[in-house]
This record gives sequence, structure tokens and C-alpha cells, in this order.
Amino acid sequence: MSVAPVFACVVEENPGLTSLLGSSMDFAILRTYDATTPLDTRGASVLFVEDSDTGAAALARTRSFASAEPDVLLVCVVPPGLTLERDRALRSAGAFDVIELGPGLDRALLRLAFTARRMLVAREERAQLAAGIAHEDRLAAI
Repeated sequence: MSVAPVFACVVEENPGLTSLLGSSMDFAILRTYDATTPLDTRGASVLFVEDSDTGAAALARTRSFASAEPDVLLVCVVPPGLTLERDRALRSAGAFDVIELGPGLDRALLRLAFTARRMLVAREERAQLAAGIAHEDRLAAI
């Protein structure tokens, strides 16, 4: 059974992250940006943001991306050595997921792809239910 890829955009610090993510059959990379380019996430469900900074600036960037792109699942991609405190802080700042570069990347991407697909289905079902309720309300008003 073939599963459609999840469409994504990438903000990378170092060249190579896009090809690494693109090698996963679960993601189709639409566009790649550096940290200074304005984003266009139309058509994307996931925004990968590579961030090697461990300080307050990383949390501010995560908050900024999460508030600027609320309909896109924000995924922070960090170098090896992720601590539980940093993971918690990035998630609290708005990251949907935090994945670590290294040997467990393939498994993390697989888990992320399946979770993202489920989230997208739930969003679509919610939109259909809301539209159905709105339609029923209009009919009831007639």
C-alpha cells in the first residue's frame, strides 16, 4: 500500500539537511530557505527548522516560526546531544516535535510522518464537521 508523502519546507543552517530529509520516502520537500529568507509555506504541512543554537535565541526563533506559521507543524532539527530540558523548552515554545540528527534520525522521521498524517486527517475531519454544523445552522435559520 502506497502512502502519500507529507509536503514540507526546510529552513537549514548548513547545506545538506534538505537532501537528508528528502531521502526519506515519507517527505516531499517543496522549498528550502536559509534563516534570512522570507518563508512561503503554501502547500506544506511540516516546517523543518535546523537550529544548532542552545540558548534563548533558539527559543525565540521557535516561538517566532510557530506564531508566524500556525497551520504548519513546526519541527526543530537539532544536533546530537539533545537534553530533556532543551526538548521540553523547544516544545513549550511551539515546536510540534524535536528531532535529533544522528543514528536515530530515520526512526524519528518515520514516527513524525505517521503522526503528521494523523494530525492532517484530524484537521480535515474537524473542518468538515465545522462546515456541516454551519450548513445545518443555516438550514435551521430558514
